[in-house]
Amino acid sequence: MSNPYTSSSRYVRLAISVVAALTVISALCYGFSSDSKVSLTDYWPAAKADAALLPHDPELVDSRPLQPAEQLSWPVTQASKPFSEFSGVATQSLFPRPGAHSVPKGYGRGLIDPLPTIDFTKYKDLPHAHANANERYTYATFLCNHDPDPRHAYLAAVQSLVWRILWSSWSSKKYPMLVLVCPITPHSVRDVLRGQGAIVEELPLLDGPKVEQNVGRWQDMYSKLNIWNLTSWDKIAFLDVDALPVDNIDEVFEVPTQLCNKTKLNADDYQLYRDNPSEAEGYCNYLFAGVEWQDDFLGRPELNAGFLVLKPNRLMHERLLLARYKTDKYPSSHVEQGLLASDEVGFGQKSAFPMHRLSSVYNVGAGVNHDQELVVRAKVLHEKLWYKAMMVHSERNHNTWDIDWMAMCRFYDSPAFHASRKLGFLRMTVIDQNFQFGDVLYLDMLDDQQRTERLESLDRDRKAAQKSPSR
Repeated sequence: MSNPYTSSSRYVRLAISVVAALTVISALCYGFSSDSKVSLTDYWPAAKADAALLPHDPELVDSRPLQPAEQLSWPVTQASKPFSEFSGVATQSLFPRPGAHSVPKGYGRGLIDPLPTIDFTKYKDLPHAHANANERYTYATFLCNHDPDPRHAYLAAVQSLVWRILWSSWSSKKYPMLVLVCPITPHSVRDVLRGQGAIVEELPLLDGPKVEQNVGRWQDMYSKLNIWNLTSWDKIAFLDVDALPVDNIDEVFEVPTQLCNKTKLNADDYQLYRDNPSEAEGYCNYLFAGVEWQDDFLGRPELNAGFLVLKPNRLMHERLLLARYKTDKYPSSHVEQGLLASDEVGFGQKSAFPMHRLSSVYNVGAGVNHDQELVVRAKVLHEKLWYKAMMVHSERNHNTWDIDWMAMCRFYDSPAFHASRKLGFLRMTVIDQNFQFGDVLYLDMLDDQQRTERLESLDRDRKAAQKSPSR
């Protein structure tokens, strides 16, 4: 009869040999390293899952993951630091290294980013942010999405846009955020956006010319022309859901109105004049501003409609609705953007209503723009930053999405959001700059007596600390 201990030892030795062999094979394939490697699938999701549980800390708003950059699963060059430390993956496809990926179908795939834990619907009946603004100016975007999943990419992008405009450290100081939705947009989605402080209004859908290219995510883009009918606003700064501000852009509302060139008015313009004489002056006193991108197909710069500043006007709205079917006057494959850029029926430079050219920093194509100086100076990055397949030219900009999304989650799950949402504007005045992690105190959360007592207490603590021998 064999000795069971001897038999067990034989199996142990065999197992050790197998492990050793696998280790050698692994080393031959991947190289030896004294540092343990952490794959992205193990590295980022865990950090992201914890992000919504962290308190908002102004000093740590860009807090890095726990692992250093050298432990990522691809080499890190000095030029790529520190942004290579944030190499998260926001789409469902987890890519092993930059550039080694296939392009998933569509841009609306669900994200793996964590969601804020707060119930936004508790705030949906409060007045929107900046409800007491003196001027009738607003930021706006357009969401035509029937999917209630909060991880749907376009809904996530709108939430990021709302946070950037209303609550980020570079947010607007006085202007509200208007989210225009389709009739099919679920009411649960509208309530979340209202809870986050946005104004939510339904925008009627518009059909357009039946062009083969006008399908999929562009099929509702002609509906954006209805923005000109929002005459309760004097100026609107419109951003596509993927045009994400990375700096304060309130100055765009200072763009002045212009007088049209009456010598270039067409037959439709004169008909509108004759039918509406009392509105003729307001029609000619217009505002339309945007940024031109180089169009390789046309061989010249062309308006990109991802960021616009405009003045709503009923007659201009009617003019644009009439123009959308005149497909011989503009490239209808470019849908509403082609119409708006037209010299004959839109705001082209040779039209009766030439566009006011904005600086390129207000609409930078982050994924394809190779002018790195411009990308660094950008105030609005216009690209699907969450979509890593489009960020092969700019890993840094994809990481910007991850960093900002995590900062957004921390803010929404902090007392700062509750206080700011009640006030109707961002209030980040921290009374105690030396607060302990997780102990955040904001001036607006205290009454006068509490504020006085807290300041006196802090003053005593500082004086005591200065006298301490350990300092």
